[in-house]
Amino acid sequence: MSPPPPPIDLRLKPDELAVVTLCGLREYDKGYANTCLATWDRLKTPHRRYCVNDGTLGDEHRGWFEKYGIELIDHATLEPWVLEQLRDYPTLVEMRKRVPMYRKLVDVPRLFANHDRVLFVDTDILYTGPLRVPEPTPDVAYGMDDSIGYSGSWRLAYRDPMIVGLNSGFMLYPPRVVDLDMLERYARKYVFRAATPWLTEQTTWGAVAADQPKPRRFTGEQYRVLGGFRKRKRDDILNNRFVWVGDKSQIDNEQEMLDLARGGRVLHIAGMGKRWYEAIATLCDDALPEVTLDLIDAPLMTAGDRAKLASRLFTGGVVQKARAAIKGR
Repeated sequence: MSPPPPPIDLRLKPDELAVVTLCGLREYDKGYANTCLATWDRLKTPHRRYCVNDGTLGDEHRGWFEKYGIELIDHATLEPWVLEQLRDYPTLVEMRKRVPMYRKLVDVPRLFANHDRVLFVDTDILYTGPLRVPEPTPDVAYGMDDSIGYSGSWRLAYRDPMIVGLNSGFMLYPPRVVDLDMLERYARKYVFRAATPWLTEQTTWGAVAADQPKPRRFTGEQYRVLGGFRKRKRDDILNNRFVWVGDKSQIDNEQEMLDLARGGRVLHIAGMGKRWYEAIATLCDDALPEVTLDLIDAPLMTAGDRAKLASRLFTGGVVQKARAAIKGR
């Protein structure tokens, strides 16, 4: 059965890429967001830009998005349409309430279900120069994170395939890969009571990606997460190496951050890295040669990775229960 038509006219042509972000008052008109969104014209693949409203934005905020060529999707129109499609998925309904970022997994693929490809881009993504996305569209493509940003039951490490180190802030995929039945099962079994709820969307994406025939990831030379910590060295980033145990201290000087960022085409200025966004923006240059983003194979977690992930999630769950018990006294 074909997906229902969207509740609004997306005006998206067959040859255009849907570039989508999720935003609320938390990101609205922030300095880093202004700086990053101003670079999105460097994407040369024909596209249209949209923002899914997390429910905290109104019509009075629409002008800010229009300034960057982004259409703010009307929340009052989209919300009942999505909920109608979730009538048989009570866990997903609740996850969207608890974790606004879960809308990246549910709302975005449903809204663009009749189109071939989506590029999801967080508001803290900066393009340093002209670029295009690869074609044909892969089953799913993502960037390597600095740390293991997963949360949920320790059992998820063993019972379903999993990708290591996925960061969901910059993802290219065909909407058909996101299946509501799979999301409902996964959310109910593994992430509904997660110790760190805001990581559950990224965790679920790790399982969705692993479930595809050929998951891919962007190269460390072109896409880099800059989280503001010394977790990974420059060589680790360039070679897409994930580090389970690394230096947890914060980067405290501009030059060190610029050394990690220099040469990257897509820079994800995440977390504490945002303190350096103005310095990072000095690396932008429209005269750089246009590049098409490269993809490499994305391996599944090894047995050793699964054991490490299970240990972390189990420990996090124990700590969560202990805190709840103390709070309830």
